[in-house]
Amino acid sequence: MPRPCLSCVSCFDACKTFFVRWAEAEYTLLFVAPSDEKDTPGLSQEQVVVEFNNSFARKQHTSNSHIDEIWSSKLQANPRMFSGPKFRLAGCRWETSPSCQGRLVFQLSITEYKDLVGTNMLPQEEFAALQAAGKEDYADRWAYFSNALGCDVLLETSDGCFIFLERSAACSDFPKHYQGPSGHPEPHHITGLGLAKKFESASELQTGLSKLSGTNAADFAKSIADELFASALDETMEELVIPGETLSRPRLLGVMMDPRGKPDALFYIKTSLTSSKVREAYLAAKRIGKGETWESNCIVSPSSLSE
Repeated sequence: MPRPCLSCVSCFDACKTFFVRWAEAEYTLLFVAPSDEKDTPGLSQEQVVVEFNNSFARKQHTSNSHIDEIWSSKLQANPRMFSGPKFRLAGCRWETSPSCQGRLVFQLSITEYKDLVGTNMLPQEEFAALQAAGKEDYADRWAYFSNALGCDVLLETSDGCFIFLERSAACSDFPKHYQGPSGHPEPHHITGLGLAKKFESASELQTGLSKLSGTNAADFAKSIADELFASALDETMEELVIPGETLSRPRLLGVMMDPRGKPDALFYIKTSLTSSKVREAYLAAKRIGKGETWESNCIVSPSSLSE
């Protein structure tokens, strides 16, 4: 494992107070970005690569027949929800070679949001049984889980504050908890994959996976790596409704997983706007229902991550 950047480690520890999935439970750090000569936080886009392969897909289990029932129940409680393709994280590893200082490799396939709800969000007893089955059948407790990869953003303003949003009741999980702009890198953004934003039938995921059965999956790796970073910018612009030209290029601080196996890539972005300007833009957009401001109730901007 590389030597972690101290600024990245402190960001992770401080964000535990704010970020929704880790506010009330322990989380696992799958990767923390190493430091460079300047101790710059995080990895650049050029230091992240993707292995995209069908072998990283979720394994099928006999209990899968219950996923549709669970999903139907969730839809009744939250009609805003819809299922669509997501990237499944099977693992990540750090590589070094004489030709490069180091790079992070994401091992990805395709899953869907419905499967995330129907596996990672199972009641505890069923969740533990599915973990045990995966460990016995594949020596991998997450083999039968969706593990859809999300993204979270630590946004720092020009006056040294950090932006967090209180999740609204319209979100599928953890309402009234705080986190930064967040979401998922989207497979439907990848030209050539042919995946729709919304899945209308149960067969669409398998149709998508069947397209990856050949060697062509590797052809999408660069575009997917770019999408990981683009998603951090997209979510920041959509949830705060601030211009993209005010945002720096994202830096990857690390990858973490909650006890339910939900992994997220954490990015650092700096904005040229002050915290008051960000708040002003967010509130103006929220008054008219612009962007994705419906996903949050309010905005806070502490000047210290330890507040």
